[in-house]
Amino acid sequence: MNHAQDFMEDISHPCEMEFGEHGTTAVESYPRQDNPIDYTQLTGDQKLELLLQKADSTQNEVRENSKTIKRLSNLVDSEFLNLKRRVTYVEAENETLKQTFRVIKSKQENTEERVAWLESEEYKCRIQLLNVPEEKTGKENTKDRVKTILTNLGIDYTARLIRYAFREGKYNPGNCRSILIRFDHPDDRHTVWSKRNDLVAPVRCRQVFPEQIAMKRRVLQQIVNVARDMAHYKDKVYLKQDKLIICGISYTIESLNELPADIQILVGCTMKDDIVYFYGGGSPFSSHYPCEIKIGNMVFTSAEQGFFYSKACLYKDSAKAAQILAATTPQMCKRIGGSFGTKDWGKASTPLTVMTSLVREKFSQNPYLQRMLLATDAKELAEANPYDHYWAIGSSAKDAIAKNHRWTGNNTLGTILVDVRSDIRNAMNAAAT
Repeated sequence: MNHAQDFMEDISHPCEMEFGEHGTTAVESYPRQDNPIDYTQLTGDQKLELLLQKADSTQNEVRENSKTIKRLSNLVDSEFLNLKRRVTYVEAENETLKQTFRVIKSKQENTEERVAWLESEEYKCRIQLLNVPEEKTGKENTKDRVKTILTNLGIDYTARLIRYAFREGKYNPGNCRSILIRFDHPDDRHTVWSKRNDLVAPVRCRQVFPEQIAMKRRVLQQIVNVARDMAHYKDKVYLKQDKLIICGISYTIESLNELPADIQILVGCTMKDDIVYFYGGGSPFSSHYPCEIKIGNMVFTSAEQGFFYSKACLYKDSAKAAQILAATTPQMCKRIGGSFGTKDWGKASTPLTVMTSLVREKFSQNPYLQRMLLATDAKELAEANPYDHYWAIGSSAKDAIAKNHRWTGNNTLGTILVDVRSDIRNAMNAAAT
């Protein structure tokens, strides 16, 4: 019975025994320090009785604890079900909000398209006469001036309904200003446009477009200029509204990656003596060029946007960061990003690292851009921005060529492009071996 004795000595609530004439009974109590039970004096039956009583007590306690645990388990299960129902409800609400957002976005896009269409219809009746000499006296009837120009073109002015005609810009006696004409009918505007080549210099004629379309045309016009210098495209390329037509195929700003390869590499570029000069958002080598770049969880529409968003994050300016992400053009990103921080920020080591990372990801994630970069072979790349002496060469391509390719700028972006091109080519060679 030694094991029973050991157990009894270890229990926390021993029982005292009372001995009477009717035998032995057990009374549960806490041991008193002044009169502790001497278990060595108990018989084996007494010790067994104590052990059985303790076992019963422990069993009852286990039952109660089990009931408590079961109640708590039921409560947890109930709370879990409530949370699960709440999650389901929140997910449903989230999906409803997403659908509502998609509907609103669709309506907004439709509204913007409608506005653009209405503006286009309005602009179809407008035309601009450039470099029209100004009367020295300052007393000029603009409609009479237009009448004279149209008559010289052999157009019957009396049959053309002109809603208004006015000079643009400030009065400059003895010099030239443009005249904006608004006809009542698009056919009248078309009649004048068809005679534009008969205008006497320095007067020229230009179509007028909404700013949204005009921005796209400025980029596309660079491609037209490049293509017209190629014999096989010369007479097969032109602009129609915000679309570029080459050999009967229509391209937009969004589909420039589908341009013929021999045009893509020259867009926004001038090549001379193994140097590729690039400038403007139409060039695939420009940080303004529209393309998707993913950095972590962020998706940028151009390297310029990613660059200035990183600047806002560095300065912990969440408001500016949000504005930059909402900006629709690289120019807007630059304008917002240039409104805070130090002027020398763009020349520090951190911006250089940021731009290098963005350029690397830009040409790694967009295969068509990578092909254009590799197509420059071993040529030097130079950003011909006359207003930037750090990222660019601080000179136009024309001036740099005239000075035998000498410039004062650092051409930092050009250097980054050459390094990225080398890394991509090395990686491709290593993968091929």
